[in-house]
Amino acid sequence: MTGIRRVYGNKEHGHRLPAYAQQSSRTQNMQPLRQSVPAKADQQEAKVREKELEMQTKDEEMAEISKRIQQLETDKDTAQTQFEETNQKLDETEKRAAEVSSSTFCKILPELESYGIRAC
Repeated sequence: MTGIRRVYGNKEHGHRLPAYAQQSSRTQNMQPLRQSVPAKADQQEAKVREKELEMQTKDEEMAEISKRIQQLETDKDTAQTQFEETNQKLDETEKRAAEVSSSTFCKILPELESYGIRAC
């Protein structure tokens, strides 16, 4: 049998395979399944480890921030207590100063009057 035999897919002769027989570019680029699954698993495992480390770091940072907040609240309470005590002492000092001032005035009032100075 001699004749011209047409060969599909022979690129040298410019022939193309019918659409149903052609490999899509997607399947041409795919790796065999047994190679890609372990590689993907390794990538996913590496991502999980990275996320775990990231979460651990964030947890440690949050613990430090929480300790700092507690310390600041304690410092604030201490400062508030000291402020109130100091304010109370100042009020007492002002009262004593007013009492001393009026008692001193009462003591020197007769002396002022002897000089002819009237206070009231």
